[in-house]
Order: sequence, then C-alpha cells, then structure tokens
Amino acid sequence: MRTNRILNIFVPVFLTIALFILTIHLVILPTIEKQMMDKKREMIMELTNSAWGILNSYEEKARDGELTREQAQRRAAALITGIRYGPEGKDYFWINDMRPFMVSHPYRPDLNGNDISDFKDPNGKRLFVAFVDTVRKNGAGYVDYMWQWKDDPAHIVPKISYVRGFKPWGWIVGTGIYVEDVKAEIKRITGVLVRIYLVILGAMFFLSAVIIRHSAIIERSRAQAQDKLKASMILYSTLIENVHDMVFMLDARGNVIFVNSFVCNHYNVQPDKIHGAPLCFFWCGDSITTVDKAVSIVRQIKKEFSLDCVCENNSYFLSIVPLCDGAGEIEGMICVARDITGHKRAERALRQSEEKYKTLIENATVGIVVAQDGLFKYANPELMAITGYYGPEILTKGLNDLLYTETREEKDSIINHIARRVRGEDLPPIPETRIIDKNGVVKWLGNSSIVIDWEGHPATMHFVSDITARKQAESALRESEIQLRALSQQLIKAQEQERKRLSRELHDELGQKLAGLKLEIAALKRKPELLHEFLNSADQLLGDVNTDLRRIYNALRPVTIDKLGLRQALIALINGRFEHSTIHAHCDIDQSLKNQIPEEMSISIYRILQEIITNTIKHSQAHDLSITLKKESNGISLETADNGTGFDQDLIHDKIGFGLLGIKERTRQHGGELRITSSPGNGVRISAHFPLEQNPVE
Repeated sequence: MRTNRILNIFVPVFLTIALFILTIHLVILPTIEKQMMDKKREMIMELTNSAWGILNSYEEKARDGELTREQAQRRAAALITGIRYGPEGKDYFWINDMRPFMVSHPYRPDLNGNDISDFKDPNGKRLFVAFVDTVRKNGAGYVDYMWQWKDDPAHIVPKISYVRGFKPWGWIVGTGIYVEDVKAEIKRITGVLVRIYLVILGAMFFLSAVIIRHSAIIERSRAQAQDKLKASMILYSTLIENVHDMVFMLDARGNVIFVNSFVCNHYNVQPDKIHGAPLCFFWCGDSITTVDKAVSIVRQIKKEFSLDCVCENNSYFLSIVPLCDGAGEIEGMICVARDITGHKRAERALRQSEEKYKTLIENATVGIVVAQDGLFKYANPELMAITGYYGPEILTKGLNDLLYTETREEKDSIINHIARRVRGEDLPPIPETRIIDKNGVVKWLGNSSIVIDWEGHPATMHFVSDITARKQAESALRESEIQLRALSQQLIKAQEQERKRLSRELHDELGQKLAGLKLEIAALKRKPELLHEFLNSADQLLGDVNTDLRRIYNALRPVTIDKLGLRQALIALINGRFEHSTIHAHCDIDQSLKNQIPEEMSISIYRILQEIITNTIKHSQAHDLSITLKKESNGISLETADNGTGFDQDLIHDKIGFGLLGIKERTRQHGGELRITSSPGNGVRISAHFPLEQNPVE
C-alpha cells in the first residue's frame, strides 16, 4: 500500500516533468523562436517603413519647393543612415538605388557611390541584386543572406533584411536582423530551463519524503483548497476580463503565464501562443530594453514600478506590481498596460497649439488686448508700444483710462456699447476710436473685436492698429483736394475772362475795320470796269476773313449767348460743326430755358457740348449723335449719346484726357454731377446735371 502511494506520487510527477521537458523543447521553444523571428521581421518591416516615410516627407518638401531634389536626397540619406537602434545602438539602415549603386552605408563607406551589382556574400549570393529584384517584383520584401556582424567586418553571420523601394528617387532603403540574436536568446532560455530541470530533479528527491509524509494531510485539505481556488479564479478572471486595459500575469522571472482577452484582441493572437514569453516580447524598439529593465527592478525592489513606453507610434503606461508570499519572496507579477496614445497626442497638440498661438500673438503687428470688467487682462507687446504702458502697468489700466472723446457722454456710449456686446447683444464692433497714450498723445486706432471666454467669464478681445498717420494723411488729402479744386476753378474763370476780352477786341476793332473796308470796296464797284474783277475777288476775300473772325471770337467767347441766348448759341454751334460732317445730329433743346440759366453756367454748358462734339467727330466713328438739353424739377440736364465704337471704361480710367477732365471740372464747378457710360461697340452716353438752386462750389 505504501509502495503504491509512493508510486502514485512519484510516477505522475516524473511523467509530468518528462512531458513538460518534451513540451518545452518540442513545442514552446520552437514556437517562441518562430514568434521571436516573426516579431523581429515585423519590427524591421515597421522600421523600414518609418525610414521610407522620412524619404517621402523630404520628397514632399522638394515638390513644394522648400528644397531642391538634390538637397532633399542628401538630407534624407544623412538622416536615415545616421539612425541607430537595438540594445547596443549598432543596428542601422542603408540605402542603395535600382542600378544597383550604393547611396549610403554607415559601416561600409567604401561602397558608397560604387556599383554593387556584383557584390556577393560568402555563399556567392548577389545580395544587392536580390534587393532590386524583390523591389521590382513586390515593391518590398524580405531577403536572407550572409553579412558582417554590425560594425565587425571579420564576423560574417546569417542575416535577414527587409527592403522597400522609394519609386520617386529610384532608391531602396532597408535594415535587417541577425539570426544569431534569436538563436542566442533561445540558447539562453534553454540553459535556464536545463538548470530548472536539474533543480527540480534534486528537489524531488528531497521533497518526496515530505510529500509522502504530508500526503494524507494534503489529500484532506486538497478538496477545500480546490474549492477556494476555483472561486478565487472565477472572481479573478471576472475582474481581469472586465478591465479595459491589457493585463499580464507573470511568473517570478517575468514570463507571461496568463493574459486577458484585451491583450489577445490587441495583438490578434491566441492565449496559448504567448504563454511563457517574456513581458518585453510584447513591445518594440527601445521599449524592449526598457520593459525588461523594469521587470528586473521590480524583482529587486519588490515594489510597484510604473513607466511609459512607445511601440509602433503608440504610447502606453505600464504598472508592474509584485506578488509576494508570506516570506516576502516574489511568486509572480501583474502588469497592467494602458494605451495612452490619444492622451499623449492631445497633450502634445495642446502644447503645440499654445506655443503656436502664443508666438503668433506676441509677434503680431497689431495690438491685441483682452478687456474684462473694465480692466485689461492681457496685452501683447504691440499694444504696449501703442499705449506706452509696459509690463504689469498696462494691466492696471482699462478702456475708461485710455479712451479719448470730446464729451463724457461719448465715452460712456462706447463703453456701454462694448458691455452690451459682452452681454450677448448682436452689435457690430466700433471700427475706429481715439485713445490718449501715456505721453498724452492722442492716437487714432482701427479696431475690431470679438467676445471670448476668459477664465470662465465673458470678455472682449480687441485687435487694434495705429491709424493716426493714415488719418492725418486723409485729412491732408482732403485739404489738398479742396485747394486744388479752388485753383482749378480760378483757372477756368481766368480763361473765360481772357477769352471774353479777346473776343471783345476782335469784334470791336478788327471786325469794324474790316466791315468799313468792305463798304468802301462796294462803292468802288461802281467805278471803272477795269477794277471790277479785282474788287469782286477782294470782296470775296474780305467776306471770308470776316467769317473766320466770327468763328475765332465765337470760339474764344460765344457772343451768341449774350445776344441770342444759350439755346440759339447751341443750335448755331451744332449746325456749324456738323455742316460738313457725316454724323447726323439730333437736337432737342428746351425752348423755356431762356433767361433761366446763369451766365457762367451757360458758358460751361456751351463749352461742355463743344468738347463733346469735338470728341465725337475725332474719335467716335459714329453716324448719329443725339443732344438733349432740358429743364428738370431740380436743375438743368444735358445728355448726349452716339452710336460709335465706344470704349472700355476700366481700361481708359487711368488715361482720361484733358477734354473729359475739363468737362468734369466745369460740371463740378456748378455743384453738378457727371456720368459717362460706355462699352466697346455700344457708343458713349454722357449725362451732366446742373442744380439751379445750389450755389457753385467755391
């Protein structure tokens, strides 16, 4: 009976150990080796894709014109081949092109710029040609070959690399892993297991007696322990499975013995595929070493340890808690990993946004100020420069202190307007205001504002610019225009006075003398017949001279206005100018205008029509011209329209001649309004309105 009990104890134990050893060597170690190799492959693929992303970013800069392609290629190559990773910081990237020529290799600079199509590894494999073939066929892929161990050219070992082509530049970027790394890790794990086997076998002999001795006690308490354990496991499993974080149960060495479903879903693996793997296996890059060191620290200090790590552009927060027995020795560990990528990105985006807007506001060329409850809560340097108040002093001021108005009521109205906007009323901002700065100088400010939330309360943010110089320039310009207009009016008046004087002299002196000469010649006609032909010729000549003189002094001063009135003077002007012209004039002049138009206005209307007729004959190529002069309820209206070629008003705006300028100035002199409408092929329409009751502009 005792023998059977011993056999019942030892046989299952030894069979279990044997099965465990076989399982470890035949299943778990190969699985771990495969998973480690797959993870390494995945790692170098992601690293190569990251390097490819660097090339793509520099290509975008070249396309956008920030860099030339040569600059982009040179900087990208220097950046990528300068990257190191791995536990020793000696793993690297290289770049070759599709010929293949080596672009850049950190450990083999002797190959840079050289043709490497015939470069072979010790097995005779043309590895760079294999890279090119893989890229041409699939765009990217894995290639195995023999290569030097990192920076040691004398140590040649098997290597697997992942390469990816960058089509815009015809480049291939790649990085690799050494198969020896995985084999060494497996060897290390195997050595640990062998030591464990030996310890277990030694302990078995020692424990066998104890086991036999306490077997009865154990047998009695086993059922109770199983029930408690089952209940505890159910409770623990329920708790773990309902946590929205990744939970790893580790043994005392830091290897995984249990994971919750969140881990399986995150890595898309089955639980049995990851049991026994070290915790660092689930991370990548520098985080592998960081997590492994964290596990070692927990084993040493036997206290909770927390850390942040990054893997595949995701950020995680890890908390590792030791599980100790009654003697304080670690029996296992629990690691809870939370994905904080979104939180990190939000923090980073917030910091970047704050820095960007702070820089923007601090360097803005307009003054920016936040006003709340009558005081300034913030002011940028430009606002301080405008007001003359710097540093904390500006924050002791408010709108009431700086606003400059003619009356107190005007200031109160502005402040009340701003307060109503803060309360939510739909009111526009006040576009321009005046302030008085620290030195007592009154300044004009252009202003726009918005209602914002400042520390939980409504406030107004004002964007102001100093427009004092512009205001002064506008005032000077208005004054200059007034002076120029007065000068122009005086010039026109002086011209009319001079023309009137010349007309009077030509009429009273030269005209009368020529008329007397004509009478004397008429008397000579009755004398001897020999003089008859001569006298006829002289008579004709003098008649022509008299006609020319009338035309000249009418051009200088239309005396027909004084004698016949404006209507008849205009009719005479129209008939005279179009007598030998191909243009047909249609005239409609109000007969009731006599004695209703002041003399100066009559002269201006005559000169305006005279200039219009001249322009029509010279430039319009028209066949018809309509002329209308009539009295309206509030003044006199002159309107002309031809059917000529017209012109583009936008193109001719800056090339207007003195004729049209004269027309505009004569109209403006009487407080009138001139409108010119034209387009190519649609002739020209000119409308001038002269108010009768409004005094001329002085």
